Amino acid sequence: MVKKRKVSLQLANVDTTVSNVEKPKFPPLVTSYNDKIRPILDAVDKLRCLKVNQEGISLPTIVVVGDQYKNLTSIPDAMTAFIRIVGSLKETLHRILIRGEFDQESNNKQMYCDARLVEMLDQLSKELHTSFKFSENFLVEEIQVLKEANGIRLPHTLRPNVFYHLLQREVNNISSFPISFVNKVWGYLEVVCLKVLIDHCGNYPQLLPSMRKALQNVMAKMKNKFAKRVTDMIEMEKITDYTCDTEFIVLWNKLKGGNQEQLSKAMSSRWEEIKMEGYGVINVKHLFDVPSNIRDQAFDLKMRMTAYWIIVLKRMVDWLALQLRFLMQKLVNDEIEKEIESKEIIEYVMDGILVNAD
Repeated sequence: MVKKRKVSLQLANVDTTVSNVEKPKFPPLVTSYNDKIRPILDAVDKLRCLKVNQEGISLPTIVVVGDQYKNLTSIPDAMTAFIRIVGSLKETLHRILIRGEFDQESNNKQMYCDARLVEMLDQLSKELHTSFKFSENFLVEEIQVLKEANGIRLPHTLRPNVFYHLLQREVNNISSFPISFVNKVWGYLEVVCLKVLIDHCGNYPQLLPSMRKALQNVMAKMKNKFAKRVTDMIEMEKITDYTCDTEFIVLWNKLKGGNQEQLSKAMSSRWEEIKMEGYGVINVKHLFDVPSNIRDQAFDLKMRMTAYWIIVLKRMVDWLALQLRFLMQKLVNDEIEKEIESKEIIEYVMDGILVNAD
């Protein structure tokens, strides 16, 4: 009979003992995830090679601390559950957020993500288009900008930055709407992702705190990235008045053509109210005493801004939709898995489960 021997669990001793032992034909207990648990798993694998259990050697066991960990009894169990949850979480989020499927969530309309996101985009578009009432104080803002830009130059000549200055004012006035959209839509996505995570961690509640922490971290990081891009987008709109859309010129000329005649008639006939295309019924009494050259320049600015503003708002909503889809794809395909499987989170999981027993 083989005499029982005392075996040190120090990895250095194990390495010297098993250097000439034939490698096992069975795979390691589990793939490496981080530096903390890898040495433990290597030691267990090498001890299995020696068949120390057959020689009656008593080994320290990996046990679970407390009843709250009754579903997991070892490192391999914990890591197997961990891998399974990460995989199923990623697949479910891909199905709900990317592919837009909802058959398995038919009883909860909150999980119809495509429909909810479209509703939020439509609401944003509506808020942007109704943020100004053009019929109130018609041309007053344009006249004020012209007065501020007044200088020594030929009459009826506009400074190049007049339209640019007016554009900055308009963009500043609506800048809070896109930021509010980011907060709203990302708050919704976080609720959806957390619900899916909780559902998948149902059999392993001890893994939920660490995985929820990782999910919240990555959601906050992606939200900040989205908000930064939105802020940059707003700044871009303020510094450049450009579009390749040919509808801009068409709409600008259309608005000027019919409405200029209406305004001229109102001024000569002293009509206090007129109906303008694109504006409805507006009050023009406050324009009676404005010099005609200033009034005409203000009117041209107004029509140009109206035509361009439609394009700006459309471009803004389209850009937000594209950025949202891009960041959602990156979140599901890369960022969530990367964050959950990070060294910090793995250590957090293992610290709650593993203890060396004598």
